[in-house]
Amino acid sequence: MRGPLAIGDGRYLGLGILRPVPEVLRDVLVFPIPEQARVARDDSGALLLATRRALMALSHEVEGDASRLFSGHEPDGGPAASGRHEHVFLAADDNDGDGRIDRIVVAAPWACDHAMRPERRWRRVFDTVVSRLQTLRAGRLGVMTLAGAERLPEGDSLVGPSRVWESRTPYRATRHAGRRKDAVAALKGDLLAECQRRRLPKPAIEMLDVSVLPNGNGLRARVRLHFAVAVKGPLLLGRDSHRGGGLFAAARGGETLTTHCTEPR
Repeated sequence: MRGPLAIGDGRYLGLGILRPVPEVLRDVLVFPIPEQARVARDDSGALLLATRRALMALSHEVEGDASRLFSGHEPDGGPAASGRHEHVFLAADDNDGDGRIDRIVVAAPWACDHAMRPERRWRRVFDTVVSRLQTLRAGRLGVMTLAGAERLPEGDSLVGPSRVWESRTPYRATRHAGRRKDAVAALKGDLLAECQRRRLPKPAIEMLDVSVLPNGNGLRARVRLHFAVAVKGPLLLGRDSHRGGGLFAAARGGETLTTHCTEPR
């Protein structure tokens, strides 16, 4: 039905006004970056920090506080201690490979971690808060006015579905490898465990590039994942996946499908 819709005894006095609510709540939203902003890929950390702060402020307006869904913290200010991925995943995506960020991706935790079962209330809060994001104040990157939130269409490189997924940002191991462990074997084991935690099918792992980070900061790699069946994205995996690390895209020629995909449960 089309609005405006006002019902009840006070409808002539401005009471009983109804607003539309999406029938299908969105779990992944994307914001195109204005062309004039020209945000370099190396500035993605500052951009995503500004995005998280903006979402926390909007959550405070809508919910009365910056809920754990957007802050990643408990009401007392401490980090969320449940051990589950209960706050949003953010990614800055260079979709055309020109070295500049084209879009910001905001994904609900249950869209990236299939072990989660959200209440409908949290799905509504996510859609309501994220869809209100319009302005980013990103320090030296400037103030950006964002276009409206968009849903990633079926077939987008970050959604798939596809059998083959390739790193768009490096994967960082969730655990430190032992001093005598082979780096490649340690990374493969870590990535397999991460896929299992997220209820993804077990992939065959092709290592494209492996590096040991300085100062004991663990292992990092670019990876190609081969699944036996097509899976849907977004895939954000690893230690810094809430901050845009471990972002995967459907590989070209990776048998991107519109049928026979799996939704891990």
